[in-house]
Amino acid sequence: MSIQDIQQDSVRNADHREALDKSTDLRSVLANIPQNSSISLGGIQGVGSPEHLIEGLIQHNPGPFTLVAADVSSCDFGAGKLIAAGMVEKLITSRLSDDEQLEHLAEKNNLIIEITSQSMLAERIRIGAIGSAGILMPAHSNNTYTQSDNTVIVDGSIYNIEMPIQSDTALIRAFRSDKFGNLIFRKSEGNFNPTMATAAQNVIVETSELFETGDLNTEQIHTSGVFIDSIIETPRDYQ
Repeated sequence: MSIQDIQQDSVRNADHREALDKSTDLRSVLANIPQNSSISLGGIQGVGSPEHLIEGLIQHNPGPFTLVAADVSSCDFGAGKLIAAGMVEKLITSRLSDDEQLEHLAEKNNLIIEITSQSMLAERIRIGAIGSAGILMPAHSNNTYTQSDNTVIVDGSIYNIEMPIQSDTALIRAFRSDKFGNLIFRKSEGNFNPTMATAAQNVIVETSELFETGDLNTEQIHTSGVFIDSIIETPRDYQ
């Protein structure tokens, strides 16, 4: 192989690595999230929440948004920050804290709240990822029953149709990522983050450990980079 061939291969390899690099700056990627769109937010009780992305969204994009979150526990972290900032018009969650400040904000902002069980929330996100039109769950009732558009009868039994959740944007926290977006989650970061990362049109990840593409151990990767659109490298100041 000639020196010229080696140089050309080097250029091609560099171009290939650049094409696989999804790292970007926080402001531009968050400012481009459309208003009145839906956002899935990883984390439970602040653990595994993408706090830098949340802070950036508050600073650079006023919303409003429909927010999907496992829970809302406090106005000091996670989804509660976005509610406190008046950026959420509808909330889909499995738990809303009885914190008086949250209750006041929900009432003040006329927040629309949809509560579902945590297992059902996770399942609705999962079926959103695979493109399912919905899942059937047995409808439990007393002596009276009013049929609606969200029920069907199968083999004489009544079922509720639980609809899938697929958001316009997902904000995710990962322990490690390479520049293509292959993700490793640590401990409780693996709660809703991996599922939400597969069920959104635009997936934005924050991580404090960013590696070159191919440098992560493939046996440790939890979420493939094919699902990821943008990566933000952040300081290691959130757990």
